[in-house]
Parts: sequence; C-alpha cells; structure tokens
Amino acid sequence: MEIVHNITFHVNEEIEKEWIAVVSREYIPIVREAVSCSRALFTRVRVAGEDDPTFSLQLFFNNDDDRRGEQIGERIGERIEESLVMLSRRFPGGFLYFRVALEEIIHEP
Repeated sequence: MEIVHNITFHVNEEIEKEWIAVVSREYIPIVREAVSCSRALFTRVRVAGEDDPTFSLQLFFNNDDDRRGEQIGERIGERIEESLVMLSRRFPGGFLYFRVALEEIIHEP
C-alpha cells in the first residue's frame, strides 16, 4: 500500500513559466531528498473556469505498516512544509497551496 502526499498549487500567470522551471529543477529534487519518497508526479490540473494555472505535486511513499504510517505521515508533512519555504521566498505572494495526505485503498494495475 502507498501513502500519497499531494500539494496543489494555484500560481499567478505572470510567474508560471519560471515557477514550473524552479519546481522541476530545484524544488522536486530537494523535497524528494528531504522526505525519501519512492517517486514523484508533477502535473497540471485542468479546472474549468479557473484563470490562474493550477498544478499538483504528488509524492509517493510505501506503507507496509499501518501503525507506523500515521507517524511517518506527520513527519513527512512537516518536512514538506519546511521545504515549501524555499518556494515562498523565491516567489513571495506568487502562489497559494494546500496539501493533503491520501491513503491507498485499492490499487489496480
């Protein structure tokens, strides 16, 4: 089973291209190293009627022990928040985000 930490970003159009480049080249490698995830998926979210670009970064973690999963999830969440400071400093006021943890219920290949 996997736990997925999803961060959804709403980005100002004026900084979109530079923001994507920084997230792709700098932020994702930093956060992956900080939290030791098994893989990452960075996507554009298509939202009807939404003017500002929206993106999703999903970080995947193996969870072999449900009891440990919650503790690990809290530590990972703290590290993700700490790493988001870098983006906030680089693009002050340029984006909003929220994050959620998702727990896999069923996986069909």
